[in-house]
Amino acid sequence: MKGWICLRLEGAAYPLLRSEPASTAIFHLYHDCSEVSWRRLVEYEGSEYTWIELQIEGLAYRVFMSEPSLPASSEIWDLETFQRRDKSHYLKDIFG
Repeated sequence: MKGWICLRLEGAAYPLLRSEPASTAIFHLYHDCSEVSWRRLVEYEGSEYTWIELQIEGLAYRVFMSEPSLPASSEIWDLETFQRRDKSHYLKDIFG
């Protein structure tokens, strides 16, 4: 999406979006999320991410945005790198 950049949260495997007029971020959008799934997402994201509604190609999407105080690294976050390098650490954090 033009005007946004997806960076890696400093010291973590999580992504965060930042407004960046000269950039284009690639991310997956989902819609028609069930109420149960939506509540789970909100609970999972916790207090460090809040959602906003964005209009993208004529559709309204709820997008989780990080709190502005969270430090972003200079590294672009992408799903392939996350799955290859970070997913196993991420799963250990969640499931112990």
